[in-house]
Amino acid sequence: MKKIILSLIAGILLGIPAMAQWCVGGSINYGASYKEHTHSINIKPDVSYTFGNVCVGASLTIELFYDQSNPNSTQSYGISPYVQYFVFSVGPVSLYFEGGVGILNTQYSEGPAWRFTPYINPGLSVELTEHWSVMGYLGRLEYDTYNQYLTFGLEASNFGVGVYYTF
Repeated sequence: MKKIILSLIAGILLGIPAMAQWCVGGSINYGASYKEHTHSINIKPDVSYTFGNVCVGASLTIELFYDQSNPNSTQSYGISPYVQYFVFSVGPVSLYFEGGVGILNTQYSEGPAWRFTPYINPGLSVELTEHWSVMGYLGRLEYDTYNQYLTFGLEASNFGVGVYYTF
């Protein structure tokens, strides 16, 4: 019995690398708050590793933020590690949830400051070919440690889309 269980565990563990895939790509995200008169654009090239229903990756982040009440725009640079869990797929379309944290150095008019922004967002992935896919999300739940506020939005003003190549 022990041999059967150990053989099953070894077979599962040895089968994971065969299903695992590297993925490179990037996304452009746009966010706006018409109530607060702010706009932001994020450019995120990233690399990830997928095995089964789980994808682990990291994005380099370049964020440009504009506040109409403050003439000084801010810029942020950093890295955002994340984990995606693919809930289910129907043909080439998959629903996933992504959780991660942005580790950003932001240039404010008062000087630079570090921000940490843990987040969760739902998304859809569409496989165009065997190697190419488009991924996007609509909505985001995020906490900003520097400004100390929690934001949540499911509107079209908080969306992102990216193109990815799988090896």
